[in-house]
Amino acid sequence: MTILRTGSGSLASAPVLVGLKDLGVRVIAVDSDPLSFGLFTQDKGYVIPKAEEPNFIGKLKEICKKEKVDAILPAVDEEIRVLARNRSSFEEKGIRLIVIEEKAVETCCDKWLTYKFFKANGIPTPLTGIDGVPQGYPVVMKPRFGRGGKGIQKIEDKEAFLFFSKRKKDCIWQEYICGEEFTIDLLSDWKGKVISLVPRKRLATESGVSVKGIVERNKEIERLAKKIAETLKITGPSNIQCFWKEKEPYFTEINPRLAGGFALSEKAGARILENLVALLSGMPPKRAKIKEGVIMLRYYEQIFISKEDIDY
Repeated sequence: MTILRTGSGSLASAPVLVGLKDLGVRVIAVDSDPLSFGLFTQDKGYVIPKAEEPNFIGKLKEICKKEKVDAILPAVDEEIRVLARNRSSFEEKGIRLIVIEEKAVETCCDKWLTYKFFKANGIPTPLTGIDGVPQGYPVVMKPRFGRGGKGIQKIEDKEAFLFFSKRKKDCIWQEYICGEEFTIDLLSDWKGKVISLVPRKRLATESGVSVKGIVERNKEIERLAKKIAETLKITGPSNIQCFWKEKEPYFTEINPRLAGGFALSEKAGARILENLVALLSGMPPKRAKIKEGVIMLRYYEQIFISKEDIDY
């Protein structure tokens, strides 16, 4: 099996690339940055345009044809949105896009629509607004379309809110929740049924990616995460984020992709990549047995290349 993985230069992609190779998958790594490590560590590496560029889809199709790609596993929200709109042009060529349906993608990637989805389905979530001035503080101002914690600003009072609201465009504001932060890693089958679910507490993050964490079971968080994924009919890998405060969860985000810290869930027995490959092969998934209390501590590793290796 040959899988094309986008975003292969991110910290989050390292365990994905390694995990797929360990399963015997032929991996084609692509990224818009010619200095992405994945381009030099996988079976083949290609530099591609960014998702917003007009030749993004065309270049992916060209690579897929040349390398006989069976499936595309995207890593970047902007790419997921574009791929969802072009699903049929890939699937008619026999290429599986590991991407949820377009309407669900928009619900996940647009934080205002995410909030509306939570409210409509009885999912506890922080009070959120898209206009007007909050009545209580602190609040968090964040881009309506954003990822990796970029552009998030904690606002302490009305004066600061008015200052930043004039300078930050297309943002939402959200009640600030001071609690334990959880990410729930999930894998769902092609009908939207959850087959693997692991909650992990984030102990430390860098650039929005978990670098220290612990698997910690929580029945209420797990129940609601399963409800979210199956109501939205998510397929393939995803992750859901929430805060736990005073024995209550507050859900904030749904990401239709593998999380940056999913390696911790894999080590705890989630079998996400193994079962994803099984689903792609038309085989039944294996039962995941989750071990609680597993802790992840991350560190950097490096590779070395020569100038001649770079494809600008």
